[in-house]
Amino acid sequence: MVQRNDGVSARYGRFVSAVDLGVPLSWRNARTLLKLRNVNANAISDNIKQYVNYDNYELNGLGYWGSANTWSAMALKDKATGNQANRGIVSDALGNNIYWHPHYYKYEYNDDAMWWGTANIYAYRAYKDNVLLGYAVDNWNEVSKYVVTAAHAAAGKHPLKTGTLKGTCGGTTMAGGVFWRTTANDMGMNAITTGLYMTLSAYLAEATGDSKYTNAAILSANWIKNHRYSTSAKIVLDSINSADCTTSADSFTFTYNSGKFVEGLAVLKDVTKDAQWTNLSVLKRLLSNHWQGSDGIITEGQDGDLNTNNDGRIFKAVFLRGLTEVFQRSVADNNLRILIHSYVDVQYNALLDLASNGASYGVVWHGPYFGPTSWGQNAAVDVLVAAIVSSFDDPDSKGALEWWDRLELRGPKPTSCLRTLTGWHQFQSLGLAFVWDGFELRAARSLKYNQLDAASASLGLLDYSGSAADLGVPLSWIKFYNERPLEERQKIAQAAVGWLTDNIRQYLDKKTYEFNGLGYWVSANTYSAIALKDKITGTETNRKLVSAALKNHPHFYKYDFNDDALQITRTQAQAGKHPLKKDTIRATCDGHNTTAGGVFWVSGWPGHIIKESGSADIKSPKKTGADDKEMNTITTSLYLTLSAYLWDITKDANKYSTPAILAAEWITNNRYDWKKRLALDSLSPMDCTTSPDSWMFTYNSGKYLEGLSTLARLTNASKWHDQVCGRLIETANAAIKARAWQGDDGIITEGQGGDLNKNDDARGFKAVFIRALHKLFHDTNNRDLQILIHSYVDVQYNALLDLSSNGTSYGVVWHGPYNGPTPWGQNAALDVLVSAIGAN
Repeated sequence: MVQRNDGVSARYGRFVSAVDLGVPLSWRNARTLLKLRNVNANAISDNIKQYVNYDNYELNGLGYWGSANTWSAMALKDKATGNQANRGIVSDALGNNIYWHPHYYKYEYNDDAMWWGTANIYAYRAYKDNVLLGYAVDNWNEVSKYVVTAAHAAAGKHPLKTGTLKGTCGGTTMAGGVFWRTTANDMGMNAITTGLYMTLSAYLAEATGDSKYTNAAILSANWIKNHRYSTSAKIVLDSINSADCTTSADSFTFTYNSGKFVEGLAVLKDVTKDAQWTNLSVLKRLLSNHWQGSDGIITEGQDGDLNTNNDGRIFKAVFLRGLTEVFQRSVADNNLRILIHSYVDVQYNALLDLASNGASYGVVWHGPYFGPTSWGQNAAVDVLVAAIVSSFDDPDSKGALEWWDRLELRGPKPTSCLRTLTGWHQFQSLGLAFVWDGFELRAARSLKYNQLDAASASLGLLDYSGSAADLGVPLSWIKFYNERPLEERQKIAQAAVGWLTDNIRQYLDKKTYEFNGLGYWVSANTYSAIALKDKITGTETNRKLVSAALKNHPHFYKYDFNDDALQITRTQAQAGKHPLKKDTIRATCDGHNTTAGGVFWVSGWPGHIIKESGSADIKSPKKTGADDKEMNTITTSLYLTLSAYLWDITKDANKYSTPAILAAEWITNNRYDWKKRLALDSLSPMDCTTSPDSWMFTYNSGKYLEGLSTLARLTNASKWHDQVCGRLIETANAAIKARAWQGDDGIITEGQGGDLNKNDDARGFKAVFIRALHKLFHDTNNRDLQILIHSYVDVQYNALLDLSSNGTSYGVVWHGPYNGPTPWGQNAALDVLVSAIGAN
């Protein structure tokens, strides 16, 4: 062995083995970590998000597979920096696209679909969200149909292809190869498609422990090694035709082929604990002149008109991503880590010094900067992430890697997205600790000892002030100068309820225990809020009043409006008939999802006539309940919530679990906008007519959230639990930020139309919404979601006190001005005041 005299080897006193791991002296100089920390790198997010098309969550100019790589890079950035700043937008992109394009097949290319499947794996590793893992599994299952098995190779035929398959090429089986396209007559295979499948399989094996993924990864790794790996050049070549064994030219060398292969090998090595997967030298390709100059700066993807994208612009980002994974999984091989660190530093410094303008990065890394493009930004993100992960050898720092290695993990990993304890519990701050996926993380050294401040500043991918899933708090939300402590909140709420119980009696009808002007159902909500206030403050001040009010009306049916009963069972849906309804029921309205689980809005008891409800809406006095065809979200979600609470309290799963789950599935499958992540309004199971999609009300999403929150905890051990958790967080995030019912300042505007001296149902909707968020705050185990809910409640609370009140009298227009005392203003305010105590 010969000792090198270059700077890095001399500094570390390392020796080089038969594989020369030395850093070439011609490579461009590296910036020290101290200098790196002083780089004035503005957030790349302000530049990259201008390209996002929120109609399809693709970046303009990047296309489908390139956009998946951006979401991959964002998730990897969050994992590297230990936060979840981009969880929301990444989850939205991945969740929407698998819905719009089942299994991620927007086109017929298997590799296009797997870029999205792999993005889910990165996001799952960053956020520990099992919903994302499920999306990755779904993608893997579909792509697996296009993998050549040993049986296919032996038979010379693949069931989804019309052409003849060569079972062997060059005397080696073709088993493990993955077809590039789903088109029946296309027999082409290539390294990137098979490398993506091999890597996805290895990650899934690591995540699940299932040997089927391990075996798939090994089979595909061997295919690349035997058919597309150049033992002389130590790089991965491109394509082969499985019909005749013809191959692409050896000059077709692209960084991403080698990058994805080494990434998969690194994971497979850890999964199998088999040293053979380290025997293929991945190192010499770093020095390859195929894609870089003598200064070490990658030159691939900078040809042609730089204002026009082509696939090659993105390849080098995939390459660096693969090297970063190798770095992280090669702790025992310091020489390799030094080489990768130095190589990444070359790209990083070139990017900052030669190819940038502030936080806007060009596609030509050796310069000159050519102007902003989505493909330039996309490729840069992986460089910046790699700069964080691979920086560990600076004289003034022990490095980011050691900092992360020395984090203490305290507490068990939660099995649920929700708290495992029943009941409501006051959230306690963990002080200086970081909270991430249920772990309490305590840093063993100060942040000043790592590189995160400069590089992660360049990577702040969304302008949210919170660390949440874009559970981050929007910066546009109104800020109030005052910060009211918990004790003051309690006093204000007590005063408001005192006013309510002492002064609102002028509105109270002692015969019906309704409040004049509020009507039947809104009065019930007032009593709900009073009871919740007593629970939160630990008193029984209003027990007598509430109990007396609840004794009226058998089964609470003053009118024929259920809002809590008459659910269609599966048997009734299949039979097409409900015993209390005249018209035939359709078993499905979309050809796929059952109408079972929905609850009729109006009952159909014999002789019942629909009467005026007491609200501003007047129902026909001539139509019987048996004639009415409508179901809606609020009725079904009330039934869902009531069933879930009764299941929780009585522990009678046999009686209450099926109604609760059926109701939740009905809303999710029939009245849920998967793009906006919000609950819609009504549907008729008789003729499948629906309310307009523009009919979005806070209480629909709120009551749905409240039911899911309880149901998710109750179904903790079931397969369905993960689906509930994912839907719960997505819907909460979307509902809290919905422009359908609030302005940029975050203050809810719903229910303030018309004559404010007259009530209508919508005046009370937002109170139901706030109450549901309050419940979710106490149920959830997700710290980011708690921060978001707390911040949202604070916006409403401070607006109510500062802009819409007179003493303890509150207006219905929360952004002001105060319009005078009304029972509906008091009713809506009460839930805000209670939540300001509880969600603090």
